[in-house]
Amino acid sequence: MMIISGLVLKSIMTPLDIWAFNGVLMSMIAIYLFLIGICSVYLYDTIRAKKTSEIIGNIQLKSTGTAGALNYDNAIFSIWNSASSLATRRNV
Repeated sequence: MMIISGLVLKSIMTPLDIWAFNGVLMSMIAIYLFLIGICSVYLYDTIRAKKTSEIIGNIQLKSTGTAGALNYDNAIFSIWNSASSLATRRNV
């Protein structure tokens, strides 16, 4: 690494050239960091949208028709069983 930097400094002789080279490097770093920020926000939004769609697809329950009535029946039955099991535990 020192050899490469030494070669670059030997080819750039004047202080003005060194300052110009420094400015070019700093602007390249700033552009790189700006692009990394934009890409990370885009990728975050893409991943978040994908997770949200997967969660919504997995959680949906039918609430109308025969399937909805069965889901409602099962929910009420499970609540009733949990409440009655708590009551029997307290009595014992």
